[in-house]
Amino acid sequence: EIPLRLVGSEMCIRDRVKEESNRCIQKGISGINLARKFYEEVGAPMIHEKFSEYEDKIAVGFVGEGSERFGFDDEFSKDHDFGPGFCMWVTKSTYDIIGERLQKEYDKLPKSYMGISRLDTEMAQGRCGVQLIGDFYEKYTAHRKGPGKVSDWIEIDDYKLATVTNGEVFRDDEQIFTNIRNDFMKQPKQARLVKLARELSSMAQMGQVNYGRSMGRKDYVTASMCMAKFMEHAMKCIYILNNKYAPYYKWLLRGTEALEILPEIGDIMRALSDMPDQRAAWDDYQYDNMSVNEKDQKALTVEIVATLVIYELKNQGLADDISSNFLDDYVGVIMEKAEYNREDVINEIVRLEFEAFDKVENEGGRADCQNNWPFFYVMRRSQYLTWTDDMLVCIRDLWLENKSKGWNMITEKYGRMMESTAPDEYKELEKYFPQKTDKTRAIVKQVAQIQVEWMKDFAEKYPKLASQARDITSDADGIDNASYETYLKGELLTYSDKLLKMYARFIVDLYRNGKNLAQMTIENTVNLQGYDSLEEAENSIK
Repeated sequence: EIPLRLVGSEMCIRDRVKEESNRCIQKGISGINLARKFYEEVGAPMIHEKFSEYEDKIAVGFVGEGSERFGFDDEFSKDHDFGPGFCMWVTKSTYDIIGERLQKEYDKLPKSYMGISRLDTEMAQGRCGVQLIGDFYEKYTAHRKGPGKVSDWIEIDDYKLATVTNGEVFRDDEQIFTNIRNDFMKQPKQARLVKLARELSSMAQMGQVNYGRSMGRKDYVTASMCMAKFMEHAMKCIYILNNKYAPYYKWLLRGTEALEILPEIGDIMRALSDMPDQRAAWDDYQYDNMSVNEKDQKALTVEIVATLVIYELKNQGLADDISSNFLDDYVGVIMEKAEYNREDVINEIVRLEFEAFDKVENEGGRADCQNNWPFFYVMRRSQYLTWTDDMLVCIRDLWLENKSKGWNMITEKYGRMMESTAPDEYKELEKYFPQKTDKTRAIVKQVAQIQVEWMKDFAEKYPKLASQARDITSDADGIDNASYETYLKGELLTYSDKLLKMYARFIVDLYRNGKNLAQMTIENTVNLQGYDSLEEAENSIK
């Protein structure tokens, strides 16, 4: 049981915070202005008095998590960590000398200022006070400075980039913090366009495809989820078209008010949320994936949003032919504008792999397949044709990175396969390979299990084609024989953590959608060999 006096105490605190927050609102003081005034009148004198030798080495401002950093604070957002405070960022060398003392002096500053008291909560831990410059940026983006690779930019969610570039910097004599901040504001055009293509694709799938399909099935729960996701992706898309970073999802709508391009999307989203249930519009409607149910006001509104976005693509020179209103038709166009050529990337990956494969040394001498570039090309290309663009860019960059280090991922793959095919020899080699955590191995095992089942299903449908491939499961492994399962695990263990997570999501998505990657890959193989279908290839085998 909770003592009544404790409940009453908590209620008093909440009432006090709410009262003081309302007083702050009445005065028209935003969180950023409160932070600036508190620093100038209270914080700056403390720094000058206690750390005069280092005050030109301390960057000060109000940047990071919290609605007030975006200027979105209101009476509802001031119930947990709103109050006087500011951030100080220093280099490692400065922190080693004064960091702990600086934090202690900051903690001594008054909790109340201008009639507003700060209520420290667990949620607000680390948002104010002293931080290492690199730690601040790494906390949100996983990078201590602006990334050098386009693929790294693509992997950073825009709301995280918004978090490190919002708010204000009040003082930064050395400009170290500010220069990194400015770098994070300069997302490469390539990355921006790839993200735009992603949002267009998601808008199409959620709003123009799956919403109608779900309504046709009378699956109203899924339809509601699809519409909500469409709204989220639509707003993210508009931020990108404005060349702005979209904030965290709960501030997407609020932020559209300040956008110059298509700010009316915010009002359309409000209208969508206000629309009544549309299931009656589907009572006598026969679902057709090539048309729009014009009785459904939500479906029509989705098409209006699509039209506005497509015309803006044309305005920005990102699309020429806008005869289609299906957003997914513009994804490939945008990817081309991003100077991303899928065919070139796949070919580059396969060339990098063969170059490494050519250098692998075998105990029994050079293998015949190392002299068979056409066969190698078909097999590897068949696999990569199934991959997403993000995965292709990621593994291409991984190959280039390892090549620069002199590390051969093909040698690593075959070495890791020996854990099953030649366990005694593997024990001698294991120490030379990058260590993998138990979590990583668990992911590899789960992914491999799904793919093994896919291969078994394929073998039942196409036994002749399957007979020309590897044995499926690892119980067939031997010194001169590596199964499909063992080969797959060996390859997955060469992937970076980032790539493995992307690949695992890819496999789960295929599984949920009832697709079989083994069949998709082998179908690519027979097509590249000149067959029109798997059936034709199967029947050609005597």
